Amino acid sequence: MKKTFWSWPMLRFAWLAFALFSLAFASAGPAAAADAEFIGTWQQVYSTGGQCSDCTVVIRSGNPGLQVAASNGWTADLKAETINGEAALIGKGTWPGSTSAGAKARGLAAAFKLHQKRLILVMQIVDPNGSRIRVNAVFERLATAPKSSI
Repeated sequence: MKKTFWSWPMLRFAWLAFALFSLAFASAGPAAAADAEFIGTWQQVYSTGGQCSDCTVVIRSGNPGLQVAASNGWTADLKAETINGEAALIGKGTWPGSTSAGAKARGLAAAFKLHQKRLILVMQIVDPNGSRIRVNAVFERLATAPKSSI
């Protein structure tokens, strides 16, 4: 029997994360140094946008704030916030177009929260025609390679 990652508690948490994202700009306050918890490379384990076993996001320090770059091309500048007492990253970015696929660049808004050592993403993509697509995704931290003692 195939083990399913997405459970009702996680679905409820994703919906809560989206609700928090919607309210973020109304209730956001200054962030603590907890944004360092988000920095690193994260492997996608679930997405409503489609499964991708080799999709990753990398969150790194930027100037100013943090930046995220996804292996499938989208990027965003992020700001650390405290929402309802919990650390979150919220930002805006773009998903560049592809001339080979005929796709135009799209804007996006992204919000990240940590839950049980997993990174939860709620993203809203805005197509050039104005339609909006919501994507929820879950990531697990990739282990870093040990440093050589040579």
